[in-house]
Amino acid sequence: MRYEEYLKTNRWKKRRKKVKRLYRRCMVCGSKENLEVHHRHLNTVGRENIYTDLSLFCKTCISQFGPRKMSQCMVSVSNQKRQTQYDLRKRVKEIRMIKSQR
Repeated sequence: MRYEEYLKTNRWKKRRKKVKRLYRRCMVCGSKENLEVHHRHLNTVGRENIYTDLSLFCKTCISQFGPRKMSQCMVSVSNQKRQTQYDLRKRVKEIRMIKSQR
C-alpha cells in the first residue's frame, strides 16, 4: 500500500487521534492550534508505535522548519515518556543557531 493510501485508512486515523490526545500540544513550541501528526521516519509506516515513531507539530513550526528537520531534532521516546518542551525548545534554538552560521 502506498503512503498516501495508508493516510486515508481507519487504522491511521485512530493512531493520529491517539497521538493528539496523548501529546495535546506541538512538541516544539507548545501550541494547541493547527496540530498535525508526523512520522519520525518511514521505516515503520503501518506498524508505528505512537510513543516512538510519531510526533505532533503545529503548522507554524512545520512551515518554519519542515517536518524532516523537526523529526531529526526529536529524541526517541521510551516507556511512554517524552522529552520536556523546555529541552525541545533548547534544541530548536541550537538548530536555528547552526542554520544562521551557514
